[in-house]
Formats: sequence, C-alpha cells, structure tokens
Amino acid sequence: MHSLAVKNDGSVWAWGHNLVGQLGDGTTTDASSPIEVRGLTGAVAVAGGFLHSLALGSDGTIWAWGSNGGGELGDGSIIRQLARIQAPGLNGIVGAAGGASHSLALKDDGTVWAWGDNQSGQLGDGSTTNRPAPAQILGLAAIVAIAAGSQHSVALQHDGAVWTWGGRGDETSTRRLAPEQVTGLGGVTAITAGLSTNLALKDDGSVWEWGANWSTPVQVSELTGVAAVSTDGVHSLALKSDGTVWIWGRNDSGQLGIGTTTDQLTPVRVPGLGGVAAIAVAAGGSLALKGDGTVWEWGAPECGVQPVPTQVGGLTGVVAVAGGTAYFADFGGVWPDCGHRLALTNWW
Repeated sequence: MHSLAVKNDGSVWAWGHNLVGQLGDGTTTDASSPIEVRGLTGAVAVAGGFLHSLALGSDGTIWAWGSNGGGELGDGSIIRQLARIQAPGLNGIVGAAGGASHSLALKDDGTVWAWGDNQSGQLGDGSTTNRPAPAQILGLAAIVAIAAGSQHSVALQHDGAVWTWGGRGDETSTRRLAPEQVTGLGGVTAITAGLSTNLALKDDGSVWEWGANWSTPVQVSELTGVAAVSTDGVHSLALKSDGTVWIWGRNDSGQLGIGTTTDQLTPVRVPGLGGVAAIAVAAGGSLALKGDGTVWEWGAPECGVQPVPTQVGGLTGVVAVAGGTAYFADFGGVWPDCGHRLALTNWW
C-alpha cells in the first residue's frame, strides 16, 4: 500500500497510498512517485506497518506517522498524525518493526519495547490490553533483531534462538500473550514476519518457514546461499549472496516479478535482476535496492499489475527500503484497486 526509502543524506521518501497520512507529507493525497517525508532528517532505517510508518534516527530516536487507532505511533494517544512525531521516552534504538497496528523497537542494550494494538497479545506483556506508549517486554534479553507480523511479533537472540508471541488474530487457542522460544530452530541470523508466516535465515544460508499458529519450522526447499529474507505472509523473497533475488508464493498482482500472475509453490529466480543489496515486501508488491543506490519495484506497490521489475523514478543514493504491508485478510482477500479509497473506520 505504501513504500519507504532512506537516502544517503538521511532524508526519507515515500510513495503509494496515503489514506491516513502514512506518507508523512502532511496530507492524505496518494503519490505515484516518491515524495519527501516532511521535517525528517538523519534517518538510517525505515519500517512500514499496515497504515503507519516508522523511521530510525542516527541518534537512536524513533519517529512515526500515519494511523494510530491502536496507539501504534507510541505518543500516548490514538490520534492519527499526517507528519512525523517522535515516540517519547525511547533512546538508544537500533531497530524498528511495524505490524498491522502495533510497533516494536530494539534498544542497543538488547531489550525490546512494544506499543499499540494488543488483541492477540502481540505486545508480549501477558495481556490483551492496548497500550499507546512504549513499554519493555519482560523476559527478553540479548536480542539482536525484531520482526512484526500482522498480530504477532518475533525476536532473534544473539545465540541464534528465536522467540515469538501473539497470534493470527482469529484463533485464541493458538495465541501466546508472552514470548516463548520457537522449538527446533537454532543458528538463526535473520528473521522476518508477515500475515501468518515467519521466515528464519540460518548461518548455513538455508531458509526455514513456520506459521503464526505455532507450527513447526520446515526448510524451504531448493534454496541455499541466502543472505536476506522478507515476507508479508502471502509471498516471500530471498536475496542470495550473489545479488540475485528468489521469490515464491501468491502472484495475483505480479508480485513475484516473473512476467506472469501464476503462483509459485517453490522459489524461482526473478529474471533480469542482479546486483541487489537489499529486499523488502510492499503491499502485494516487492522492492529491491541495488548496490548502485537505485530502487526497483514490481507487483502492486500502489495499484494495478506490474509483473516485471521497474526502476522507481527520481530515487538515487538510497541506502535502505521498506514496504507498508497491506495484510490482505483485512480486505476480505482483495487488494485495493487503483482509484478506490478504503472505507476503514477503526485505524485512525
């Protein structure tokens, strides 16, 4: 639904849908090409939620904008913000993640902080009470990476162990209100989370997948030498160490970048795309950041069907990318079409 990019000068740029100000330019006008997030400098990383956005400052601060119905902006209110605001009380932040309507932050001391919607226990505090201000998740230490799914959260410990909490939002019997270690999974170096799917990258370059319903991790077949992974729970991307991108899953919007709209059950290479340094999913679409600082997208980051990678115009010198994930279950399984505004009343 919207995409984000950080340039080497610390500015943040956004494009796509802007229903509640998730592009951060002070308006609710959609943008088909990148526009600068107003008043934000010194950024080093970005993260996108359903209808909100997060940016990590070089000074360890967190900035947020967009929807705030669950308190996902962390300012203590449930009032949407059309331009960036600082999440108070947070410093020393080295990582951020956005879910459907909750947010996570990782501090340099290895602690994890959470705020926003908590109906499935995704804040990890043992309750299902929403919290509009950040609070530390107890029982987690020495964490080196975090990821947020629609209504669950994941954390990677320095020893390669993975912890998760929350649920899929539809089965209370499978949700966990506090962090629990994922069994049968070790040696992990990176994690990512989506609607109801998680991926873990191991130190041997293999990729493992499991659901938010606490299923057992299984290895993704025929995939080796992987350096990074990303998923929205509907389709998944893997970046190999040779700069190629491999992809699998749903493909109704051409989000696999293979020139068709045919789903793929096993990973296939995105043809004609090389020299990639980073990847991200973006609302039924996909993003790739090349080593030369250009950004390429395919699928439906804004609307329509785009089944092959195309360079995003007007963006150079980019050092990081992220996508705002439209969790399709919230739309009854249908992605928003171009020119149609979403009639949502509970995400403000």
